Amino acid sequence: MRVGHQRKDCPNAVEAAPQPTGASHSQGNEHARIGEGTIWKGTDMPSKVGTAKLTQAVVLCPQQEHLVWARLPATVPVSEGSAILVEPLRSHSNKSIIVGRVVASMNNEGWVPVKVLNVSNKPVTLRKSTKLADLFPCIALEDLDISPQH
Repeated sequence: MRVGHQRKDCPNAVEAAPQPTGASHSQGNEHARIGEGTIWKGTDMPSKVGTAKLTQAVVLCPQQEHLVWARLPATVPVSEGSAILVEPLRSHSNKSIIVGRVVASMNNEGWVPVKVLNVSNKPVTLRKSTKLADLFPCIALEDLDISPQH
């Protein structure tokens, strides 16, 4: 995760930069790429892509939502441009944070945007290598054959 700037209302906290170093697309373009309907490139689509972890510690301001960038391990095969579903871990132990579900576009370097909400009244520090989210392949809504029910 690349660090952006410190917030004035929470001096110990840092905001994640809008995009990690070397990422191949901007956040605004990410939504357009999801709509293109890329399902999965390369080998067979896995049932689970992997687990994203923080690459450095981050401090979350109390009662605020944050966008942090986590990364898949280098050993996980990526399918650039494919839609993925970012979901909270099933074995989540920190009750002070909530990880939101997000549909994102996978880039070739394994960076993943994760929305995290600090629900406590105090800043929360997430340590380096903290596992934040599980990633699953996502089929875009346009790709599903849904017939209207009458």
